[in-house]
Amino acid sequence: MLEGVLMYLQPESAIESLRTIHRFASSGSEIVFDYIHSSILLKESLCEEEKEIVETVSKAGEQWHFGIGKGEIENFLSNSGFELVENLDSHRLEQLYFMDRNGLLIDKVNSTHCLVKAIKT
Repeated sequence: MLEGVLMYLQPESAIESLRTIHRFASSGSEIVFDYIHSSILLKESLCEEEKEIVETVSKAGEQWHFGIGKGEIENFLSNSGFELVENLDSHRLEQLYFMDRNGLLIDKVNSTHCLVKAIKT
């Protein structure tokens, strides 16, 4: 699991991390990680929630360096030897895990992150 890791790495290191995991993992191994969209790093469409999380990261003395373009996750995984199993954005995560029995949203998921599950091909 690489939750909360990739976005802090330089792009070359993020890519090499997945390739290294692929090299040492057995066939059928699964990997789970979160990622941000590269548009956040490019400040292309910063909504208020995105600005807030970027400021929070900056105030902690950190900076995000790596993101994946919208619609590019399958290609990114394929180039690292993995196949996409599931890609969940914040809205889907809310539907799956943050709805009460009446279908009401009980908490929000930060819209800057997506959660991926992939398998070694």
